[in-house]
Amino acid sequence: MFELIGARATHASPLSCSLLPAPALRAPNSLVDPEPVAAHHFVDIRLPPASLLHAVALGFWAAVREVWPAARQQRDWVHRMANVLDKLPKRLQSAAKRVLREMMYAESRAEAEALVERFASAYAAKYPKAVASLTRDQEYLSSHFDFPAKHWKHIPSTNVIESAFATVRLRQRVTKGAGSRTKGLTMVFKLLEMAQQRWRKLNAPQLLPLVLAGARFRDGMQETDREKTDRKVAA
Repeated sequence: MFELIGARATHASPLSCSLLPAPALRAPNSLVDPEPVAAHHFVDIRLPPASLLHAVALGFWAAVREVWPAARQQRDWVHRMANVLDKLPKRLQSAAKRVLREMMYAESRAEAEALVERFASAYAAKYPKAVASLTRDQEYLSSHFDFPAKHWKHIPSTNVIESAFATVRLRQRVTKGAGSRTKGLTMVFKLLEMAQQRWRKLNAPQLLPLVLAGARFRDGMQETDREKTDRKVAA
């Protein structure tokens, strides 16, 4: 089961939608079914999202490219930092974590790229696997720079989903299982539906229509037509 949490242009609070994997669960390109099993009546996930964030799972991005080819991808910084640090000795992890957090909260794409180069120069010689883990999806780790700066807090991490599922895990431990697959899906959906009522509003919801309309942002600031033209000429 997949849980999608997102926003629509006319709603300031996050919305939740539960999805059941397609019947061919073992096929990587069939892990996401575009039709919701149990979804709120106002969610239409057939509409392509502007951006998708996910902690990498088998077949997820392949399915996304098939169902929503225009959606931009953002990798989860929290999980990626953990993966990178796991490939470094403990004595170096504190210093490396500071640099990685600076990348995550950089003010611009150029600043983030400079920090990546600094990290690579410091660790590539002795710990190439750590550097490779960071640079493998560097483009997708920086996708949030193409969205409003006020939305950055919501984009680089999947913590919003994991926090919601903490309630589900707690209930599952108390009930020691739901008894059947259908009852389990129903329980998860209703628990998330109740949790959704306590979620806070998104930052700068007035910018959501611009994002969904395809407005271009650079380092968090909306580009004017003149700036777009100047950048094309410079390139």
